[in-house]
Amino acid sequence: MRHLEITPVAPFEFERSLDFLGRFEPTAGEQVIRDGSVWKAFRTGGQTVGMRVRSTGTPEEPRLLVKTTGPVETDKAASLFVRRWLSTDDDLTGFYRIADEDRDMAPVVERLRGLHQVRFPSPFENAAWAVLAQRIPMKVARRMKQALVERYGDRVEMDGRELWAFPEPSDMAGASEAEIQPLLNNERRSRAVAAVAQAFNEVDEQWLRTAPILEVEQWLLAIHGIGTWSAAFVLFRGLGRIERMPITKMMLGAARDVYGPTMTQEEAERLAERYGEWQGYWTMYAMVGSP
Repeated sequence: MRHLEITPVAPFEFERSLDFLGRFEPTAGEQVIRDGSVWKAFRTGGQTVGMRVRSTGTPEEPRLLVKTTGPVETDKAASLFVRRWLSTDDDLTGFYRIADEDRDMAPVVERLRGLHQVRFPSPFENAAWAVLAQRIPMKVARRMKQALVERYGDRVEMDGRELWAFPEPSDMAGASEAEIQPLLNNERRSRAVAAVAQAFNEVDEQWLRTAPILEVEQWLLAIHGIGTWSAAFVLFRGLGRIERMPITKMMLGAARDVYGPTMTQEEAERLAERYGEWQGYWTMYAMVGSP
């Protein structure tokens, strides 16, 4: 095993990331969190890599130490995985500048300062979850997701812990709706998962991260099973596209917790516009900071 170092953009509070991971139901139980560390596995280039991530710095001088099980040729992928997963490269200076002048949001930001977005491990996993979890109980969707992991993903042992990795798109590229159906016992979701796997296997992921956001949104909406909410979800939680976030019913509720119960949809949308390219972080801080 080898060790890699990552230097996040300050302020970065690793404990806040761990706390979020412990409460984020779509990936609950898919990593091990203990004694200030998180153990996680991921797939890259057909290989399964286990890692342990812990902080060796402070919020103002952050540093992460990553121990990895993978061969040396996976080191670059492991470092990039952690940086994207924990959004360590996000410089929140601009967001904090606007929020500090926002009378209602400023106390929330002060309480959560150093929180960076924790994303899904990959945009493909995020999109697969989005189609699995539509209008069914969370525990049912999680069982379906685990069935996909056990069939198409892989596992690795590290520090006496068994870590499962969600498949890459290429792991499921040839999976048909008929093949997936026995795992999910749901025809509609099987068709959607197969469509998501095919689409993500064929697209250049770098294009998803850098192309104009409206073009990427339209690409997502063209996938069977992906609607407006799911596309926004993947753009933010899967790709880290923080510059745009529609105000859903849940997000409006979070905004009302911060700004008052009389806030209207139109007022929330105008306020989001004020945050410009930081709309995603404004929404996230409001939701995390809600009672």
